[in-house]
Parts: sequence; C-alpha cells; structure tokens
Amino acid sequence: MPSLTPAISNRIKRARKARGLTQEVLSERLRLTRGAIGHWERGKALPSTTNLRSLAMVLNVPLEWLISGRANPFKESKNSRKDSNFIGVTESPAAFNSTIESFDKETIAVAGKFFRLPKRQRKVIRDLLDQLQPN
Repeated sequence: MPSLTPAISNRIKRARKARGLTQEVLSERLRLTRGAIGHWERGKALPSTTNLRSLAMVLNVPLEWLISGRANPFKESKNSRKDSNFIGVTESPAAFNSTIESFDKETIAVAGKFFRLPKRQRKVIRDLLDQLQPN
C-alpha cells in the first residue's frame, strides 16, 4: 500500500500557496514552528488530527480533501493548472454584519499583503505608521 505522506504534503503546500501564505505566516496562524510546516510539506512528518483540522480551517479547504484528495476545492481546467484557480469555501452572507464599514479594493489588497507578512515585519510597519501619525 503506497504511503499517503507525499499526497498530503503536496495538498498542504498547494493550499498554502493558493492562499498566498508563507510557511512562516502559516506557522504563526497555527501557533506552530515554521519547521513543522516544512516537515509536513516535504513529507518528513504528518500533521496530527488536530493540526489537520486547524490547517483545513486556516487554509479554508475541506478536511476531507487534505486527508484523501476528495472534495477538491481547486477547479481544474484543461488549459491551466495554476493555483490561482482556487475556488475556496464560501461563507453565508449572514455571517457578516452589514453595518461594518466597507473598504475599497485597493485598501483590501494592501491589507491582504500586510497580513501575509511575518509578524516582525507587520510590527515594523505598525511602528512606522505610529511615528507618521501619532495620537
């Protein structure tokens, strides 16, 4: 029986890259070491059941897909196999409060880039903003 480790490791890496996350940022969100993520992605170790659940939540992919490859959240097309074809899991509109302030696309894009940065780099940016606009 073939090992499941390479298949799971490839799915973890694929989902992480589709989300635009580095191993460091993913490790921060899971509260693990970057080395653990690297071991999973290289197939040197398998995540625990608890960590698989957390991965599925953070990467917004079905747990079943991470484990078995079924319920594939990636849309496969004949012409392209890029990770940019990620479909993801939709959330119901009721999950959001309509009174929350909305932002333009540019602001949302910048916020996305900011949150993909490692924690130390985000702190540097916050410190710079505090110096530019003190309270």
